[in-house]
Amino acid sequence: MKNKCLIFILFLLSLNIYSQEPFVQIYKTHDNGLYGRSEDRDMLLSINSSVFKRFETIEADNEYNFITGVVIAEETINTLESALESTDTLQIGFVKISRKDDIITIEDDNLFLKFSFSYIRPNEEVINIIKEHYKNLPQIQNSVVDHYNKNYIIRIHSAENILNPEAEEITYDEALIMATIIGDNDQWLWGIHNGSGYLKLLLQ
Repeated sequence: MKNKCLIFILFLLSLNIYSQEPFVQIYKTHDNGLYGRSEDRDMLLSINSSVFKRFETIEADNEYNFITGVVIAEETINTLESALESTDTLQIGFVKISRKDDIITIEDDNLFLKFSFSYIRPNEEVINIIKEHYKNLPQIQNSVVDHYNKNYIIRIHSAENILNPEAEEITYDEALIMATIIGDNDQWLWGIHNGSGYLKLLLQ
């Protein structure tokens, strides 16, 4: 009887381990020239929240920080700006959010996660990528362009070196992972993976 109970407990534990949802996912086949959009969406890179404790944060060169096509809602940014209106540092549980000039740094002591970002309105190149992809679907094209113009895209200034820890600089993949962590749960542009909505959830 004891053996049966032990087997059952181990079975439940294994179900819990293998059913754990990834903390963030991106498409492995993304194109840097398309600001992280993947044409095929045929391969996923999944990252669990436990991975960050083994790596460190690397600053991007100011001239080569990473603009992505990942959208973060204007509502989330407005909430963030209101929270930082009278202070440059905000502590929410294990998480510290700090601002220097236009750059926001997130330090999550629970996840051992640290990265920095800024938010900008979509540039002409991003809008042109949308228009090109949906050129034969004008209604969808207009909706996606409007969505982008009403919100922000994420630019990464520092990221965890989780994919290439030997390197002294971060890769676009690592930057895209950070952007997707804070990006909206629902990404409208085909080929941009849905975000984890971390920042929105944090500010609620």
